[in-house]
Amino acid sequence: MSHIASINFVQLSDECQVVCDRLNEMLKRVESAIADIENVAMSDDAFAEANAFTTKVKAQLFEWRGSMNDIMETAYKWAQSRGIGREEKIGEASALRRQATNLSAIVSAESTRLMVSIEAVGRNMSEMKVRKILADVDAKRNATKIFIENMEDPMLRQFAKIVVAGNDRRMSQDDILTEAKSLMQSTIQDVAKEKLASESHRLSVEMKTCGIAPEKIETVVAFQPSENAVADLIRIESDATQAIVDEGVRRKTLIIIKKAIEARGFIVDKSNIRKQDDMVTMLATKLSGERARFKVYLDGKFVYDFSEGYKGQACEQDIAPFERDLEEIYGGAIVHKTIDWSNPDKISSHKMQVKGKNYQKK
Repeated sequence: MSHIASINFVQLSDECQVVCDRLNEMLKRVESAIADIENVAMSDDAFAEANAFTTKVKAQLFEWRGSMNDIMETAYKWAQSRGIGREEKIGEASALRRQATNLSAIVSAESTRLMVSIEAVGRNMSEMKVRKILADVDAKRNATKIFIENMEDPMLRQFAKIVVAGNDRRMSQDDILTEAKSLMQSTIQDVAKEKLASESHRLSVEMKTCGIAPEKIETVVAFQPSENAVADLIRIESDATQAIVDEGVRRKTLIIIKKAIEARGFIVDKSNIRKQDDMVTMLATKLSGERARFKVYLDGKFVYDFSEGYKGQACEQDIAPFERDLEEIYGGAIVHKTIDWSNPDKISSHKMQVKGKNYQKK
């Protein structure tokens, strides 16, 4: 029997683990940058705005980590669930996948903004400069001082003090707010422009380490810079994150397939696992001559081909347990299965061939 099928396979706990591992690396980088500021700021009351800023950032990181933990806990329970119906399990998988994807997009973008903002704050923390600014602001009208101190954003307060201290003329509150916002945004953009090259290099190395193809890496980091350097940074971080997560999900799926097929008595030699463009191919063989070929794609979908060395319906003795193990042992779900090619009896004189049938798993 010749049997080729395309499988939409979901292993949610592994998929969410890949996403959360990537997000955790981002948060560690933000925490490291915060620590650098706090090593200076915590030792001097002059850096009250910097201290307030880092406190605000740490609260955000704590919230994101809580969301990551919730996703992982739900994904683990999903993988262990046995009593719910297939449709319900698939529905839960779709909802949780959206939740993980949305969190990934938010953390990727906002952590990039935070890294730029942290560096911008750090640039304004020269002790002499800040002391002078604080003294100059104290010497201004009391109403101006109160206006600045009542600003909710600690980063904006820092820039407002710089604006006030650098102007000899009396400024209205509207002028202070407008110029402070303008100075803050221009400083952030300057920092982002300077970081583009180093971040592109860092992400290139990271993607290469993950086994991502050079052509894909080039499409992520090679682009025409726009006028909004922060947006450019967010784009390359987001695209690199997606590439790293996709490759991680594929690798996890490949490991599961390899274990499941080896449990059926197949042997997978490392030399028979090869990467080709956007997919990984794997050949599994039995000592008795049967062969199974697999193509695993970035989204975890895969194609299997049990067509070599089988007679009659013999391949079903490997296919059915293989698919069952994917779900019952490895906690996944076959969401959709398409029969791309089926020849029930290759060696009979009366061949029957079926191509392109869809089977929704029940």
